[in-house]
Amino acid sequence: MTHICSSCGSHMNHDADTAFDLRLCAICGARADNRSSDGRMPDHHVAALCYLGGILTGILFLVMKPYNRLPVVRFHAFQSILYTAAIVALAVVDLSIEIRFPEEFLILDAIWLPVWAAAFFVWLFLMWEAYEGKRLLLPLLGPLAESESLKSEPGRVDS
Repeated sequence: MTHICSSCGSHMNHDADTAFDLRLCAICGARADNRSSDGRMPDHHVAALCYLGGILTGILFLVMKPYNRLPVVRFHAFQSILYTAAIVALAVVDLSIEIRFPEEFLILDAIWLPVWAAAFFVWLFLMWEAYEGKRLLLPLLGPLAESESLKSEPGRVDS
């Protein structure tokens, strides 16, 4: 992808595996601008947005062109979908336990509160790492998201 230097206006190529924010212009030495010459958002911004709305934004970026063809966006979209599904499954377990044992409501909430806090901070950390251009694989979910993102790329013809 080509980006534009905000100081001198020169076009800059960027490697998809590195965070673009850290690049400097080869012509003038200024810090690179995040604007793309083709008008789309940088890949790492889109990757972070995949986590923002959970399943909804994950699916959105899996169907939205041109982002659905980018491996980094596809990975984060699939991991976002799987992480949100796991959190929903935990919420169902929590709710069913609290319905089954209503008299221990306060005790159960004291047990589940750290779980929900951890889930929230993991969600924030996933967004931050994606924004930084890093690829954090969650245990169990990360490898599954990676395999799904590679095997079903749109427009790819398997022979």
